[in-house]
Order: sequence, then structure tokens, then C-alpha cells
Amino acid sequence: MTKQEIILNAAEKVFMEMGYSRATMERIARKAGVAKGTVYLYFKNKEDLFISLMSRQMKHIVSIARRIKNPNPMKRMVEFGKTIAILDPPIHRILSYGQIPISKTFVRRIKKEMNESFGRVVEILSGWISEGIKKKVFVRVNPLHTAILFLALTRFIPAARFFSDIEIDIDEILKVFFDGIRRR
Repeated sequence: MTKQEIILNAAEKVFMEMGYSRATMERIARKAGVAKGTVYLYFKNKEDLFISLMSRQMKHIVSIARRIKNPNPMKRMVEFGKTIAILDPPIHRILSYGQIPISKTFVRRIKKEMNESFGRVVEILSGWISEGIKKKVFVRVNPLHTAILFLALTRFIPAARFFSDIEIDIDEILKVFFDGIRRR
């Protein structure tokens, strides 16, 4: 594990324990077992560190999508949906413990950092949906819009689990989604 990964892991824990507002670079350094100056070698500030955590999570989602090889596009999507629906939602936990001051600069940086990974996931899902349409597994839908809807749906499940006591049945949610696009 690289020093940068060690720092990111420590930051995730500190943010989850204290929230964004109360977390400090010093506490993150202590948790990582490095000097505070070492943290600044890798990250300009706390905002930069947080954005890097969000980016890492999105890149992980891209890698999950790329690893799924099932020949059936609907089964690929179900496997992907179930996998990302049970991911630990560290970003949601961090947000719940303290508001992150969102500036225009922060939003621009998040958008820039996340755009590429988000685009890759949407591209993979759109490809699966297009393939499903060609194979007559799915009805004719807009693959891009359907991919975004599917991603939004499955990524909201961890947040819903964290923020509420509602029992969530992933299989039932995916069934409702696929009943809407499956060819009969």
C-alpha cells in the first residue's frame, strides 16, 4: 500500500468519526502514522483530500463494472447493481456528521475529478443496455438515460440504508427496475 493510500484510508476513518468540519489534517496524519507535512506532500488541503476520497470511490465502481463478464446483459447489470448497492457508503456517513462548505471552486473540482469516472461507468452500463436491446432482452429505451437512472437507483441504496431504518430488499428494487425495461 502506498503512503497516499494509507493517508486516504486514514482520512476516510477520521472523516467518518468526526465529520468533515471537525476533521483536521493533523488528526489525519496521526491516524495515518505520518508527519503532517507528509499529508501536504500528497494533498493541498482537506478539500483536496476529500475530493480524492470521492474520486477513489468512483474509480472503484468503474473497476467493479469492468470485472463483470456475464454474457447476459441483464445478469451483468443485476450483479453490478447488487455489488454497488451493498458498498459501504463512507461519503454518506461523512456528509451526515458535518456539512461540507460547498464553494463554486469545490463544485468545479468535484465535477472535473468525477466526470471521467462517472462517464466510464455510464458508458459501460449504456453498452450493456444497448446490447440487451439488440439481443431483444430489453425494450427499446434510451441507453444513456436508462444507465444514469440505474446508477442513481443503485447508488442511493447505501445512503437509504445508512440514513433510515427501512428494510431494503435489493432484489425487489432491481425486479421493479428490470420489469420496466425487460422485453416480454
